[in-house]
Amino acid sequence: MTRHSSLARSAVISVAILAAASLGLVGCSSGTPSGSSSNTKQLQIAYLSFAVANSYDAPMLAAAQAEAADNNATLTVFDANNDPQAQFTQLQNAIQSGKYQGIITQPILGTGLISLVKQAIAKKIKVVNIDQILGANLSTDKPQVKGLSANVTCVPTTIGRQLGEQVVAACAAKNLDPCNVVYLYDIKAS
Repeated sequence: MTRHSSLARSAVISVAILAAASLGLVGCSSGTPSGSSSNTKQLQIAYLSFAVANSYDAPMLAAAQAEAADNNATLTVFDANNDPQAQFTQLQNAIQSGKYQGIITQPILGTGLISLVKQAIAKKIKVVNIDQILGANLSTDKPQVKGLSANVTCVPTTIGRQLGEQVVAACAAKNLDPCNVVYLYDIKAS
């Protein structure tokens, strides 16, 4: 990925997180008219990070924290540390607590959280999915769970194709023949 596209992607994700955090706030005011900033109810939003220590997550988490702070919300971060089962349990606990009006998911395993996300939506909790696909189809950024408040993702098949095209161009520019490269997109099974 070029520096320009990396910066553009970072900006898009940051803007998307700001929007996602705001969506978690929709409908949760204390009865003040729409557009009023005098919301006195402290809103609770759960952020299910795939791995807080991963620098890739840092700008997304920072944007969500800033948006929450600007909108009378508390963002509670759950760190799955790249463990799909831990993330499943964390989402289950967040839903069962009854504490959160909004949840931001960043799935480790795209199909692993679907049943719980459906439960959260059924309980009228706003759910926003970010970064990774929440579903089985890795070739679309369309929501795969009915009722999501927002879905801001990258499409792995598109990224794979683009990376392949860049490798082919780099090999050609360096006159490498043969130029053997393998792209692996790892999805952990639970």
